[in-house]
Amino acid sequence: MLSKRSDDKHLSLPTTEPRIPEESHGRRHRKRVLALFLGFMLMSYMLLSPARYPAIRRGRHSSERLSHNTIAQRVDEILRKTPLIDGHNDFAIYIRYKYHNHINAKSFREGFESSGLPYHVDLPRLRAGKNGGAFWSVFVPCPDNGTDFSDQNYAESVQATLQQIDLVTRLTEAYPADFSSVTLNSGDALAAFKQGKLISPMGVEGLHQIGNSVANLRRFHSMGVRYATLTHNCHNRFADAALLQ
Repeated sequence: MLSKRSDDKHLSLPTTEPRIPEESHGRRHRKRVLALFLGFMLMSYMLLSPARYPAIRRGRHSSERLSHNTIAQRVDEILRKTPLIDGHNDFAIYIRYKYHNHINAKSFREGFESSGLPYHVDLPRLRAGKNGGAFWSVFVPCPDNGTDFSDQNYAESVQATLQQIDLVTRLTEAYPADFSSVTLNSGDALAAFKQGKLISPMGVEGLHQIGNSVANLRRFHSMGVRYATLTHNCHNRFADAALLQ
């Protein structure tokens, strides 16, 4: 009579795995070392033979093309060839609060042209710092009632945004030798930089500024806005802010 164990339909698996012979481990280790060695030799050959790889040669020896020796001189040369862009410049909101957007006023023009303005921005310092340009922020504050997402509550924000876009546009047009046009693409930006002009797109700081209207966002783009953040310090219909003012 067969035992109960012999009646099982499936044989039980071994409780331990078969032992791999030591020589198999050794062969695997040798193969791994050989593969690493061959990979290292291939990389060394590529790096030490730049004539066969022009792209590597250009990247590896780009610093050798700089004609100056000191760090300051090399930085100057790099900035003459490559635009350094300020990703967020609040100069426009300063002009709004300090000068009420009156850029033709003598007090503004004299300070802007002669390094006499408070804070950080005027023409001489932009040039001395070798700025390639900036995203000029057309920021306006969040509405007082940040939880009201109605078009009526955002109407003032949209109007103020249009005023700030107009301000930056007028400023660039008042100094055409110093600023590019605000409505530009990447090719226009590089061409303006080569002409010695500051690349001058604009940025919106929070979608409360578009007043719930994607049409407003498209219109802002046509006027020179090249980025828009989701929020500032208030929620809107599109996103929640990390901080509330």
